[in-house]
Amino acid sequence: MKGAASATRGAVAMTTRSHRRVLTEQREGIEEAKLQALKQAANQAWSAIEAGRYPDVDDGRLEDFVARLAALEASAKYLAPDASTKSIPSEP
Repeated sequence: MKGAASATRGAVAMTTRSHRRVLTEQREGIEEAKLQALKQAANQAWSAIEAGRYPDVDDGRLEDFVARLAALEASAKYLAPDASTKSIPSEP
């Protein structure tokens, strides 16, 4: 019996290590995907800036502009899940 219990503990320990390895690999994959998405977003932003496709917001109106962006983002989640339909609100 002692041999069977020891073998069972060994199998459980190996399974636990295997699961940890899988979870670690999944987490690393997710982090890599996030990093790639961030790099892509940064490249798109710099391209838009270089092309002049950005609003020029006065410092005094920045808070209102950010609030409108937040409202646009919130409504886009319900009205237009396709990110390509979003646009930055223009300065009034």
